[in-house]
Amino acid sequence: MNDPDFPRRIRDAGGRVTAARVAVLRCLAATEEPLTPDEVLERLAQTAGPVPDRVTIYRAIEWLAAHGLVRQLATVGRAARYEAVEDRETHAHFQCRGCGQTRCLPAPPPPLPPLPIGYVAERVELVIHGLCAACRAGERR
Repeated sequence: MNDPDFPRRIRDAGGRVTAARVAVLRCLAATEEPLTPDEVLERLAQTAGPVPDRVTIYRAIEWLAAHGLVRQLATVGRAARYEAVEDRETHAHFQCRGCGQTRCLPAPPPPLPPLPIGYVAERVELVIHGLCAACRAGERR
């Protein structure tokens, strides 16, 4: 994330700066793949300092998503995954149907098709579903 001043970003979004919001936003910004709330909790438990409880993490993620600082990815039959909203281009994701792992892909999604007159796109999301190398090889299931 280009702007690591997480408290300022939260204030600019109209929110009260809390330790949980800052910790969750920092965690999501530091990862290379979208995380579930439980994965956020696991990662925060590995850091020094107090760790918010599960409910507080869910509430922080909910607030951050509602205010455009993180986005929820479309997932099928799995826990929702979240990533920090960054200043970089929109990108595609790959989700493994075997283990649920979701990875960011380095290339941007294809161009947006023409929209009907008067329509305005607000968000574009491309998730490719398939099997990761480990699941395909039968190592996971």
